[in-house]
Amino acid sequence: MKIHHGTLRETKIREYGLQSKIARRAHISQASLNYIWTGKRMATAEQAKKLEEAFTAYGFSLNRWDFLYGMKPDQGIVAYYESKLVKGV
Repeated sequence: MKIHHGTLRETKIREYGLQSKIARRAHISQASLNYIWTGKRMATAEQAKKLEEAFTAYGFSLNRWDFLYGMKPDQGIVAYYESKLVKGV
C-alpha cells in the first residue's frame, strides 16, 4: 500500500485498521501505540525509530524527529500529520 498523493494520504492516515498494521510492523504493542497515536504519551527514541520505518513502509512522511520533537502533548499522530500536510513540510 504505497501512497503518493497528498489528498489520498490525508484519508489513508485515518484508514480503519492502520493503527494495528503499524503496531505489527513496528513490533510495538497495540496498547503502547494507542497511547502514542492519541497523544497521551510521547514515543521513546527506540519506538520513534520503529515507527519511522513502519510509517515510511506505508508511504507516510513521518520520521523519528516528528515523534520525538514535532508532536505536541495531547496532539496525536493524525492531527500532527494533517497539520504537517497543510504546512507543506
